[in-house]
Amino acid sequence: MKAKMIVWAMAFAALGLVMTQNREFYMSKQALNLDLHYTRINLSELPVSVLFLLVFIFGMSISSLSFISTG
Repeated sequence: MKAKMIVWAMAFAALGLVMTQNREFYMSKQALNLDLHYTRINLSELPVSVLFLLVFIFGMSISSLSFISTG
C-alpha cells in the first residue's frame, strides 16, 4: 500500500513538473471546433490546460462505463 502511494506521488510530481515547465503552452488560448456529420460544436477560446482536463474527464468517464458494463 505504501509503495502504491509513493508511485502515485511520483506521478503527480512529474505531472506538476511538466505543467510548470510548459506554463506558456498550457495557458495559451485555443478554440475547439468539432464538426460532426449532423452537428457542429464550437467552444470559445479556452486555455489548453482546461481542454486537457475536459478530455481527461471524458476519457475517464468512458473507461468507467466500459468497466461497469463488463462487471
